[in-house]
Amino acid sequence: MISSKTGILIACGLLVLAAILFLAFAIGSTAIATIVPDYDNPAYIQIWQSLRGQFLNDYFTQLLGAVVGILGLVLIAGSALYGFIRQDLQISMKSNIDSMFDAFEARTVLIAFTEYSFALYLSYETTLRKILESETPTSDEERKEALAKIKLARSTVENGLNKFDRMPKNVREIGLQQSSTISAYVQAYNSFYYSLAAEMVISEKLPAELLQIDFEETLQFILEKSLSKELASENFPWWEPYETIAFFKLQAAILKDDAALRTEANEMINVLVSRASPKRLLGKPPEQISEVARKEYSISRYSGLIELPN
Repeated sequence: MISSKTGILIACGLLVLAAILFLAFAIGSTAIATIVPDYDNPAYIQIWQSLRGQFLNDYFTQLLGAVVGILGLVLIAGSALYGFIRQDLQISMKSNIDSMFDAFEARTVLIAFTEYSFALYLSYETTLRKILESETPTSDEERKEALAKIKLARSTVENGLNKFDRMPKNVREIGLQQSSTISAYVQAYNSFYYSLAAEMVISEKLPAELLQIDFEETLQFILEKSLSKELASENFPWWEPYETIAFFKLQAAILKDDAALRTEANEMINVLVSRASPKRLLGKPPEQISEVARKEYSISRYSGLIELPN
């Protein structure tokens, strides 16, 4: 089916061809008129008509041959161009399909590693809660076992993130344009930073990773992605990574005695406790999330460190 643009181009081409034919005919007729100037003499008129007929016959025969030749060249060139464009489109489509498949594969890897990391979290959660709430003392052996599971959980999800980050640039770009991949990416980092925070609670030391990397930049990137309009349109639970980042910042602030970082964490926690929204387009966190946040940050461990709204 011919598109409107193609139809316009064909019409313009026909108009140009008609104009050329008309101009050529006018020039030829003028040339004949200059050769036979006496229109009052019947003999001259007969000669002029004979020349005019011969001119039209010869001219249009030659012009038709030229037009056919030009059209033939155009068809050959067009056929070659079509083949080139078709091949280029096939290569481009194959490349895009391959990139989309690679992005899907990367997303699947992220999800698988994150789910396994979460299963490990469930195995050390009890010890973490006991230490946070100071209900019962924990033995060195229990802490050691919990730390081993935490490090395994972190290395697991870190492998998934590394596999994604090692993907070709175009694959990562395609992936991070899809809400499902953004979600998997954010959830993977959510698991990674939660394990770091848990390690700080249990070991009461800063993990070695925090001494080697600038975590603030990555945290900001993950926060922006989790609060983005792409995920907001998918009803992504933004409060999950939001609370993890607040939890991580608070534990790091305690160990580093960083008042500014503690204030940042406090502000984020208060957003959850008061059921506010960090951005206008985002929905409020569920009431249950607000209640859990208030309970978790009202424990004696944080007394004098953070202030919660009434």
